Amino acid sequence: MDDSFDQLEEIASSTTVRLNERNRVCFGILIAEPHSGTGHAADGPRSTRLVLTCAHFFRTAPRRGYQVTGFTGGKKWRRRILAVRTIDGTDCALALLHHPVEAPALLGLSAVRPEWGQKVTTYGFGGLDGATGRQQAQPRWGQVLFGLPLAFGRNLRTVVRPATLVRNAPPAVKGDSGGPVIADGTIVATQSLIADPFGTNLGVATVSVLAPHLPAIRAAAAALCTEPY
Repeated sequence: MDDSFDQLEEIASSTTVRLNERNRVCFGILIAEPHSGTGHAADGPRSTRLVLTCAHFFRTAPRRGYQVTGFTGGKKWRRRILAVRTIDGTDCALALLHHPVEAPALLGLSAVRPEWGQKVTTYGFGGLDGATGRQQAQPRWGQVLFGLPLAFGRNLRTVVRPATLVRNAPPAVKGDSGGPVIADGTIVATQSLIADPFGTNLGVATVSVLAPHLPAIRAAAAALCTEPY
C-alpha cells in the first residue's frame, strides 16, 4: 500500500466517531462545516462541530441525551450533541456537537454514486471496541453489488433512498449503523442495514447513498451551524 492510501485510512479511522445513548450505539464521521473548504484530506487540519451519521438512531430518545466520543490526533475526546437534522427520504442525519473537535484532515462528500463492482471501505467498530480496547474504527473492505431505488428496514420504519448493496469482509454488524462508506478518497454513503435472516449475517449491507441528497445535507449543515442553541 502506498503512502497516500495509508494516509487516507488513518484520516478515515481517526475521524470516525461513536455515538451513545444509554446502551445504544451507532457511528458517524466528522465532516467540514460550511464555508470551511472542500473537506478533502489535502485541505489539512481544521476544527468542526459536524458529524454525518444515520437517521434511525435518533428515532426514540431526546436528542440532547446523546454523547459522541472519538480518538482524533492521538487524543480521546467526548462531546454532547446539541441538535440533529435528519435528511428527508433517507437514512442520513447531521449532528451538531457542543464544542468543536480539532482534526488533522477531513474527507469530503462524494457527488458520484457508487458503481457496480467498485471497491469501498466501511469504517466502524462492529461491537468489538469494548472487548478489544480499540480507540479507532477499523476498516471493513467491500465491493458494490448493485443499487436499489429504495430499501426498507425490517420494521419498515427505516427508509434508504437510494440504496446500494455492499458485500463486506469482515461483514458489517448491528451497531455499525452510521459509519462512513468510502471510495476513491471521499464519503459515498453511510451504513444503514444488514441482511441477517434468522440471525445469520449474510455479509451484505445496505448503505445510504449521499450524492442525490447533497443539497439537503449542505442546507442542514448551514442551518445547524448558524442557528442559536
